[in-house]
Amino acid sequence: MAKLITENAELLIYLDGKLHITILGGIKLTGLDRMKVTLKLTSTVHKQNAFRHNLDLYNSIQTEQLIDKSAEALDISTAEISTAINQLTTALENYRSERLEAMKPKQVEKRQLTEQER
Repeated sequence: MAKLITENAELLIYLDGKLHITILGGIKLTGLDRMKVTLKLTSTVHKQNAFRHNLDLYNSIQTEQLIDKSAEALDISTAEISTAINQLTTALENYRSERLEAMKPKQVEKRQLTEQER
């Protein structure tokens, strides 16, 4: 089961089967048309192997390059990495949406006076 750990906004961690993905520096909450990240991918089997890449997850060419190069470096199938990256992107979109919602100013509820108070 894939899981996004968001305890530190500047160091997000995504765990998915054979992959441990660290999002270094977190993600920007502005600019919803892009999702630029710096990723560190590590195999849970061969922990000494790590692959680092800076990209925009919304750029298909950059994402394809990440999948191909990291699959080769980590000895994990491109299908597994592709699935993990797609799920990571969705998890980051949800995380960003939640953070933006939490930052919205809360409307103060107007208290209604009872008949006695009037």
